[in-house]
Amino acid sequence: MTTVTVSGIFAFVLLLVCGYTDFRKRAVDLRFVLGMTLASFVLRVITKDKISNVIITYVTILLGTLLFCRVTKGGFGEGDAYVLAALSILLDGVTLIGSLLTGLILAAFTETVLIIAGYRKISDSFAFIPFLFCGYILLLGMEYF
Repeated sequence: MTTVTVSGIFAFVLLLVCGYTDFRKRAVDLRFVLGMTLASFVLRVITKDKISNVIITYVTILLGTLLFCRVTKGGFGEGDAYVLAALSILLDGVTLIGSLLTGLILAAFTETVLIIAGYRKISDSFAFIPFLFCGYILLLGMEYF
């Protein structure tokens, strides 16, 4: 059985708050994300993690997702990129990729059903962070069963 870590709590709070604002306002509060990112860096320094690896991972994820935002021309928002980069500080690689893939599968399934049912159009945008939050929760739940 896994223990609850401070990093896990930070990730939960980050996804909860950003998921709510993304769902309600279709935007991510970048000030909150920046604050959580700085707090996460401080946490990593306090726990004496190798900070160079954390910085390299953060920059790589941030630049890669921002490039993806530009390539998809708004299909993937910049707020999503900043949240994923902040999560890269808090979560290990397996949990981050697992949460991302689970969130993508949930989003694809949900949006496909809504499009087929006629509630949405293919061109409509949707909030992704709530799906990422659900993916993270599902992964946490799978650790306990």
